[in-house]
Amino acid sequence: MMNDWWFWREWPTPYRRFTTFLFGVAGLLLLSFLGLYAADIIPALGWDVISRGEWIANPLTLFDPDTHSTNLSGDFLLVQQLFRGKPLHIEAAWGYGLLALIGFLFSLGLALISSLSRLWYIVGMTAVVFLLFFFKLDLLQVPFAENRGGLVLTLVLYLPLSYYFHAIKTEVSLFVRMALFAIATVVLGVLVAQFSDPTYPLFFLSQYAVILPIFLILLFVITVAHEPIANLLYVATQSGGKQAVFHYITFTAIYLAYLFISYLHATNTLHWDIYFLDGYVVLAISSILGIWGFRQRADMAKNSLPYRPVGAWMYFLMMIGSWGSLIYFWITANDPLIETV
Repeated sequence: MMNDWWFWREWPTPYRRFTTFLFGVAGLLLLSFLGLYAADIIPALGWDVISRGEWIANPLTLFDPDTHSTNLSGDFLLVQQLFRGKPLHIEAAWGYGLLALIGFLFSLGLALISSLSRLWYIVGMTAVVFLLFFFKLDLLQVPFAENRGGLVLTLVLYLPLSYYFHAIKTEVSLFVRMALFAIATVVLGVLVAQFSDPTYPLFFLSQYAVILPIFLILLFVITVAHEPIANLLYVATQSGGKQAVFHYITFTAIYLAYLFISYLHATNTLHWDIYFLDGYVVLAISSILGIWGFRQRADMAKNSLPYRPVGAWMYFLMMIGSWGSLIYFWITANDPLIETV
């Protein structure tokens, strides 16, 4: 049973250790986001508290049954506190952290794509070129990367190397591939930092490179959205009996209906005084269930996507990219992206 839960324990030591590392990072990011979300901690937002006191004279009337009333005057201290929102404060280090995460995931993703079959390699590299186009390296005004030169530079750095590993040196390990792609990424970062005109070029690049995390989030949501339903099917079929299908259909219908009602509530279309499903909690549960669900689907399509370790690392890549990006969007108070997700 434990081997089914921790299936990578049977893998070779390098693969097992790196998979455990990815699992730990993904879990840490997931819990970190849920902690920030539950505590409603948004570091980019703050309040200035302005306190002031003022003595005011206030007449007092004392009532006595025998002497009737007596008028007195007293001074009272009136304390006022005003709360004023601070300007949005975004640390450059947060952007650098996001850029480092993007660089790591990009290097890992290229290494994994280069090990796929020819069809999926072409599909993967087409997606990579599409994403690189949106990095907008031309706007950094690097002297040798103007007029689409930035895109050409990235293609020269990545495409020949990926094809070399895919078609010529196919026996090279994934770790070596990832290391070389990481070196190419560092070279690109150094060129941008040294020769671009903006004051904070790497922070500038991190904002345009956000297209990659958005793409990963959308891909990850599509990948794991059905996991609760798939696990309902598993539970229903394990119970056996003639009512298994009926139970599955019933619980699935209730779940989907409740999910739809929660969506209407989130979009301010419905205002019922009931408990609604939280989208981030649903995504967190689906993320955890997907670790084993994605393995089952990859086993059925192992000819096109070997799960050991390419499929597993690809899943953790999407999971790390999604939750890491959500943390960045949350701490920078990026409401449009938070609402969109």
